[in-house]
Amino acid sequence: EDSKFWREGDNLFVNAHINVAEATLGVKKGIQNINEKEIIIDIPKGIDNGTILKVKGKGFKKLNQNSFGDLLVIVKIDTPKKLSKHAEELFKKLKEELG
Repeated sequence: EDSKFWREGDNLFVNAHINVAEATLGVKKGIQNINEKEIIIDIPKGIDNGTILKVKGKGFKKLNQNSFGDLLVIVKIDTPKKLSKHAEELFKKLKEELG
């Protein structure tokens, strides 16, 4: 899990790492914000690597205002480097199914 944040203006950015199955099927993912409070985000099925999901109002407080910037979550899909024999067979079957 990459928990490093970076800031652009009032917005806060963070990476959310998911696996191929989660990207395909969708997943609810806990992300810790800068205050170490967990925010649950809904990552939709079929999401692409690099998609940015916006959580409104969870960034930094805007200067001289009562509003906040946004938390922008960048989805990073991790492709497995090593597979068990069973997992490899499942991927082969999936490859055939998808054509």
